[in-house]
Amino acid sequence: MPFFAITLLAGSRRSSPDLHEAASLDGANGWHRFWHVTWPLLKPVTLVVVVFSVIQTFSDFQLIYVLTAAAPANATHLLATYAYQIA
Repeated sequence: MPFFAITLLAGSRRSSPDLHEAASLDGANGWHRFWHVTWPLLKPVTLVVVVFSVIQTFSDFQLIYVLTAAAPANATHLLATYAYQIA
């Protein structure tokens, strides 16, 4: 989690304050500035964070499945073990 938060923070620092200032001068509120200025600049960083998160989740599959197999009333499910059980 800290790696992903720091990665997203670094990606948000990439956006220029001039873009936000220009958007606010054009009359955009905070939500519009985020949606039309910050979010398009964060999309590539978010894609990398999601890919790393999925890879990390599926890499934990064998450890959880071998140790517990989600045994105590399905309490130890991860996304990968739940998808495996449903499939």
